[in-house]
Amino acid sequence: MAVDLRGTWRLLSWRRVAQDGSITYPFGDDAAGILMYGGDGRMAVQMTASRRPGLPTSDPLGGDAESRAAAYSTCLAYFGSYEVQRDSVVHRIDASLYPNWSGAEQVRPFTLDGDRLVLRTPPAAVVNEMAWMREEAARARAARFLDLSALLTGFGRLQLLGTGVADGHLRALDAVLPAGTVEELLAAYKRLPAGAEREAAVVSTLLDDPKLGPVAQNLIRMWYCGTWSRLPDAWRAAYGASPLDNDRVLSVEAYQAALQWVAAGAHPPGARQQGFGSWAEPPREER
Repeated sequence: MAVDLRGTWRLLSWRRVAQDGSITYPFGDDAAGILMYGGDGRMAVQMTASRRPGLPTSDPLGGDAESRAAAYSTCLAYFGSYEVQRDSVVHRIDASLYPNWSGAEQVRPFTLDGDRLVLRTPPAAVVNEMAWMREEAARARAARFLDLSALLTGFGRLQLLGTGVADGHLRALDAVLPAGTVEELLAAYKRLPAGAEREAAVVSTLLDDPKLGPVAQNLIRMWYCGTWSRLPDAWRAAYGASPLDNDRVLSVEAYQAALQWVAAGAHPPGARQQGFGSWAEPPREER
């Protein structure tokens, strides 16, 4: 019986793995995308970089050649039909943003583990690997990530959603951490007891755990500073290292939306101002 891929899938990560083991991320560590397999045998897919440059025109077909080239280079999309053949899915492309694929077939070997689908290009000098999750499961996963983030930061879910960077933070974690690590973190959060024991359990179950602790601490930094800090060498040796695991600012948006500015009653220098009269009253201790 053929594997059932029908439904809508959300992109978790897209990476390119070379024969020497080096890994690159064509659209960055927080690329976004959607993949749809219909019951009628039709399919469509689109992947984009999260921070695409805008065009200086209101005409979607306008703009100078350089701007259009930048927009083209941060998006990949096509539609057509599909057929599952054992452990591969064949995409028969009607039309593609990359015109060389229009009218062609693209074979994608895949692995399916529950709600997680990984498509790959056939073996070659460089293999593209695209990880997807079923839309329903992805929404539940994002909600759990937000709950965990609220617990670790002390800010409410609505406040975190209001930053506009929650989805980007989750995609960044998926890209930088070995496969399955984010699921372990979310599963550990789900097991935390309720009530008075919860605070102590956060320390023992999450922050003091040799594998999950450094990840949870980095998640706090992501929210408060908009940065990622390189994981300890012992962690990298035990669980794996990613080329994205280095000291860096995640993005301009993540830096500007960092919780440190709210906590300090300040604003990111040279960026978003607090507004007229913001210093008329002294800061309050509580949020």
